[in-house]
Amino acid sequence: MKVGDKVKILHPGKRNGEIGVVLDLNVPLNPSNNENSELGVRLDLNGEDWLVHSSFVESLTDVKRSCQFIESENIDALGNNIKSIFIPNKTSDFDGWERHQWLKKYFGKECVIVGPELWNILIDRHGPASILIEDEGIFRVEKNNE
Repeated sequence: MKVGDKVKILHPGKRNGEIGVVLDLNVPLNPSNNENSELGVRLDLNGEDWLVHSSFVESLTDVKRSCQFIESENIDALGNNIKSIFIPNKTSDFDGWERHQWLKKYFGKECVIVGPELWNILIDRHGPASILIEDEGIFRVEKNNE
């Protein structure tokens, strides 16, 4: 983690899950006791200056995320191409809303969440799902060989 990185707060409080930007690292949490003070991270949270213990901060650029998807192209009644993205029901610890926003950002459109029965039909019709992976802020798509 470095100054300027986007981070997520992981603390059971009102700021849990919020995204901020690192302003400074290794800041004493108790400046009056510099000798034994634990170190924290100074963040900008929506224009507010916050000091948080470093164990409650997760760098977003270090997070590796992945999700299976099936992309389908069809033609509507007017002859326009329609691209649909299907994803399976939540299959990991990746929060549903967070996953939805992440996929929407990458694909630039809403994705359709489908249950196990429809997911299996889509695999039969379109072949194995692809896997979208983001690792340290870099996206890549891999073919699933299952």
